[in-house]
Amino acid sequence: MSVSRSRSIEPGFTRPFKGPILLFLLLFLSVPVLLSTSINAHAAQVTLIWDASTSSNVAGYKLYYGTVSGSYPYYVNVGNTTSYVLSGLSTGATYYFQATASTKAGSQSGYSNELSYTVPSACTYSISPANHVFVAGGGTGKVSVTTQSGCAWTASSAASWMSITSGGSGTGSGTVAYSVAANAARSSRTVASTVAGLLFTLTQAAGP
Repeated sequence: MSVSRSRSIEPGFTRPFKGPILLFLLLFLSVPVLLSTSINAHAAQVTLIWDASTSSNVAGYKLYYGTVSGSYPYYVNVGNTTSYVLSGLSTGATYYFQATASTKAGSQSGYSNELSYTVPSACTYSISPANHVFVAGGGTGKVSVTTQSGCAWTASSAASWMSITSGGSGTGSGTVAYSVAANAARSSRTVASTVAGLLFTLTQAAGP
């Protein structure tokens, strides 16, 4: 949506806004959608909060934004409120925000201070090791998860004889700990569990 740059001030309305409007930014990232063995992307949104104007004839506020500092080709008329959640931001892009106050007659204040926010890139995951071989007697092990800050993941076992003891879920890089029961059968066994959307394959030797 294009923004008109003209802001006429009506007679007797030279100083309708007392004090600057200060714009604040609260960041929220929605939970990423798990697609098979990888995360598709963040659906990013930001919550912007600004100080209310001390003027008595303020009818509402407009939030301006764009991807170039000092240039705001888009705006949202948010009404008479001092916060707004802006969603649908592109991953990896940097956005710049400013707000203005307006009267019922359509006059506007100057811009608030400018805020910027860079949307994180899509989450990627890796695990180490991706497989492990256990002796028949069982034991414990760990899998390291590497990902970007703020990226969520889970871990789960696909067999009763392999238990996740810690790190069943996490955000950012972390560690999954597990325990393997003794194998009393005279044949080896294998389980493919899921860690951060990736397959972790565990093979245990046959019992005595």
